Amino acid sequence: MLRRSGKQIDSILLMGDERPTEWTIDAWVDPKTGKAPFEAWLTSADQYDQAIAIMVLEKVVQPLGMDICSTEWGKALGGGLYEIRIRTSLHGAETWGETDPNPAEDPNRNRTVLLRIFTDLSWLQDRVVVQRVRQGQGS
Repeated sequence: MLRRSGKQIDSILLMGDERPTEWTIDAWVDPKTGKAPFEAWLTSADQYDQAIAIMVLEKVVQPLGMDICSTEWGKALGGGLYEIRIRTSLHGAETWGETDPNPAEDPNRNRTVLLRIFTDLSWLQDRVVVQRVRQGQGS
């Protein structure tokens, strides 16, 4: 799902008329240090947070693309920076978009987390660049 240093791992699709039909998720790499903060967070986060972040990138960012900012999932912060707002459980992320999802059989999939992924949604370059994550308390 992430691409680093030009090596694509997965791509994201976008539904829309004038925007690109395929999006790529890139992990921003600091040119001075060579470090990728989002990639470092993702690989060190607990498995539950990893699963939710990946699920939201695949199931929410994929169909919405830049339109994510017209929903509760995203906000334009200005200067080309956007925030992907995640406040959901794993079950909520897995069943997002379903009209009447069944309850989770495993109660552990119902723990809500709060994550903020900061990104550059560059539709002219067909990519989403994830830069960093802020983690908070779930509800």
